[in-house]
Amino acid sequence: MGLRLQNIVNLFQNVRTRTILIVTILLLLFALVLGLSHVMKKTPPADASVQLRSTPDSIESIPGGLQGSPSADYQRLQEQQNIQQAALAEKNGC
Repeated sequence: MGLRLQNIVNLFQNVRTRTILIVTILLLLFALVLGLSHVMKKTPPADASVQLRSTPDSIESIPGGLQGSPSADYQRLQEQQNIQQAALAEKNGC
């Protein structure tokens, strides 16, 4: 125990070491107080609901969405695009 106490005393004899130790201890104490105050703060959780003033009437669902079956034009265009992409991939070797 005496050797350990002597080592601590020797650390505080050097001005540079003493300054570094004091600043480090102060920073750790500040961080501890700040962390505890943040953890102990009791604020109610924010309300997650959102109220919109108005919505545009011109918005419609996306073709092929979950609300209903896609239109015949949409299905035809999708099939045409799939064929074109398959031909391009076959040509490029993908």
